[in-house]
Amino acid sequence: MANRDRKDYDGKKVPEGGWGWVVCFASFWTNATVFGINNCFGVLLVAILDDPQLQKSGANVFNTAWVGSLTVFMTFFGTYMTSILTDRFGCRRTAFAGSIIAFVGCLTSSFATRLEILYLTYGIVIGVGFSLTYMSSLIIIGHYFDEKKGKANGFATCGSGVSTVLLPPVLRYLINTIGLWHTLRFIAGLAFLLIPCALVFKETSSPGDGLDVANGNSKNEVCCLGHVNLKIWRNKSYRIWCIGVVVGLLGYFVPFAHLIKYVEEVSPDPNTNGPILISLIGLSSIVGAVAPGHLSDMKAVKKFMTGIEFQQLSFIVIGTFNFLVPTLVLSFPALVVATLIMGIFDGCFVCMMVPVAIDIVGKKDASQAAGFIFCIIALPMIVGGPTAGLIYDITGSYNLAFILAGIPPILGAFIMCFVKVEREPHSNLENSKTLKESVEMVRLNNIEEYGEEENGERQPLKHKDAEQLENIVLSSKSHQPQMAQSNGLAPLASISEVDEFV
Repeated sequence: MANRDRKDYDGKKVPEGGWGWVVCFASFWTNATVFGINNCFGVLLVAILDDPQLQKSGANVFNTAWVGSLTVFMTFFGTYMTSILTDRFGCRRTAFAGSIIAFVGCLTSSFATRLEILYLTYGIVIGVGFSLTYMSSLIIIGHYFDEKKGKANGFATCGSGVSTVLLPPVLRYLINTIGLWHTLRFIAGLAFLLIPCALVFKETSSPGDGLDVANGNSKNEVCCLGHVNLKIWRNKSYRIWCIGVVVGLLGYFVPFAHLIKYVEEVSPDPNTNGPILISLIGLSSIVGAVAPGHLSDMKAVKKFMTGIEFQQLSFIVIGTFNFLVPTLVLSFPALVVATLIMGIFDGCFVCMMVPVAIDIVGKKDASQAAGFIFCIIALPMIVGGPTAGLIYDITGSYNLAFILAGIPPILGAFIMCFVKVEREPHSNLENSKTLKESVEMVRLNNIEEYGEEENGERQPLKHKDAEQLENIVLSSKSHQPQMAQSNGLAPLASISEVDEFV
């Protein structure tokens, strides 16, 4: 079957391109805006601390840092609810609402007079808006890409790397020329541009289709509280994947939070530029987001490496990087090289999140499966950085903090070894022979071994061929009627009904 005629779980065509590339670019811009603003809060942090009005409200480093932390936390913590909303209302409506919320949060933040107001407007309101737009931008890609889903997700998620490289110097320039509050209005303008991106997110199926019960299954197969899909929790591999990701991310973000301070304290070179390391991570993560996406779509690679294995490799590399930082920090050139390598695998891990969710639970349940995994990511993100800071306060050094931070990613990679993902997914007969082709193959094998009678009637099925057809029939029961009809067949339920084809 040609790529442009591939079918999703409900029998509808997956375009594999076309308008999907416009959607992909809108998703790229969404990722760039959301994570560009989140990752560059450190630039705003300095300006907030220098603002006389906010100083009166008790702004210090610890209190102010929570503004940015709340934004990141809410961005991820709300993704599970976003996945439910996209199932109910669709990606376009959900992303549109999120864009409006994020814009209002940014704009009202520019008029804040106290730090507590920024907690609400910048931390919570913007975070909720970003959560709605970000998760929708990932889910919508699955409506347009199947074979190319790794490539499409890679392109979309590399937007965060582009903005992490470009936005910090822009914000620093604006703060120096027009001040903090006008800079926040510029950020509000970036959030406003999420609105046209949301309007691009046109679904290929009606909202709610992801919760339809498959043919032959009882309604208990998809248990819903409102629109909460509890079926995914009966998937053992999904539960293991969630545990592995949470464990691995406990040390995953420590370099983003503490590497700059660590380098500037320990490096023997007084001219060491610590902030450039974060820009390099963003730069190399672009490569990491795009290249693995291309590789994961290649059939030759799929035979040897799945999306989950790309994530395991990413965790191992990042854990090893954390282990080596206490040594690498003494040589800035070596640290630069290691940082570039780490950034590649940072991008690789992120771009594989949604494709892995699809591989584990299937497209039907992928939106809420991905939504929940992004939701629980918020917990290790908010724990890992402060824990490393606490170790630094106690020991007076980052050495132990980075060494310990190397353990969780490697442990997470080990836990993921127990996740079962097919190297060539073939649910709904998408990547295997159609039912009709399978039946025809067995029929020809039977004729080759037994021949045909002189009157043209075929010999009765051999026992082993009958068993093979029985397996085909049982497999077909799990598919919706549309899939059988698309192959020119009625849904089959017994050997006697298949026997007419042989």
